[in-house]
Amino acid sequence: MSDENPVSDDRPVNHGKPANRVKPVNRVKPVRPRIAGVRRALRGRTLVVIMVAALAVPLGLTASAAASAAGPVSVVYDPGPTNRCWELVQEDDPNPLPALSPLQDSSGCAADADPTRDDTSCADFAYPDCPAWRLHTYDWDYTDDFGRTPGYDFQVTGGAPLTIAMDNDNAETADPCTLRETAFSYEYPSSSIRRKPDWSAYQLTDGDLTVSYDADIQQNGGFTCASEKRAILTTDLIYSVGSQTYVLSVVHFDPGHFTPIQQGGYYWWNNCDGGCRLTVPGQQLTAGADGTVTVDFTALLKQYAPYLGNADGTLPANAQLTAIQIVASNKGSDTSTRLTNVAVNLTPTG
Repeated sequence: MSDENPVSDDRPVNHGKPANRVKPVNRVKPVRPRIAGVRRALRGRTLVVIMVAALAVPLGLTASAAASAAGPVSVVYDPGPTNRCWELVQEDDPNPLPALSPLQDSSGCAADADPTRDDTSCADFAYPDCPAWRLHTYDWDYTDDFGRTPGYDFQVTGGAPLTIAMDNDNAETADPCTLRETAFSYEYPSSSIRRKPDWSAYQLTDGDLTVSYDADIQQNGGFTCASEKRAILTTDLIYSVGSQTYVLSVVHFDPGHFTPIQQGGYYWWNNCDGGCRLTVPGQQLTAGADGTVTVDFTALLKQYAPYLGNADGTLPANAQLTAIQIVASNKGSDTSTRLTNVAVNLTPTG
């Protein structure tokens, strides 16, 4: 997830129960590995999250033909998002897989029905297909801390597209210097992310990858953690190369200047220890004002290639798109964020 400086207008985010909260269902631990392992590895200084909206492409149309006919290709099933087909995931479960919250809504999943989304690893979800998108928490208990201050909250409102509101209130906790996050996520081929007509997963070399969304964010109050003033919002690209996971996080809101920019033009880098993880500055949002974020991830992958395991400046070969997340990452701070019109587009270059 990411540190965020909340932007707000005259429409404050409510700290209450979500309008679409549903009754708990009997849960079964999924087989699918989740993004939680990545989050635990990123505890130091990086963060996430969220997302995108784009043009849907008929399943049988090739990426190049679709691009020539309709421009960029949406690589997610539900850009916007538009349909209520989601679940909430608690990432920091001590078990090998994260805890799954009873907070979910499958009422709009029929609109996302597609044979390519028939994935048996989503047995935890109350619908035959996987969730089209997910909400994440890190270091919050999804039951005890939900809808409270200090605590976290999600609201899903509106129509086409939906608006996702995230509150991440960490300032008044007993341990405010502990990293806590909330995030919006498109993740995994056959769940959120489309596959190509030949059933293969999208690779970063398939075209130029761009993520865009509308957002407003605001910070509510000051900082209560002296060691790190973190209230950031990030857009994260998560991809895999073989068995290793890579994360490129782009910071869009940072009122507390959570860490200095290093000589290489980045905030934080893990020296590619067990997969590369890099946090860099990006387009900035203004607190209290509506804004549009656009991230050209292909350009950033080339710009920061030496820090992502590619010293020659090329894109990594066989790098599979795993997730796009929009993350509010906080230490000793409270933020409110709203997201809508999320698009994840790929423009084929071949």
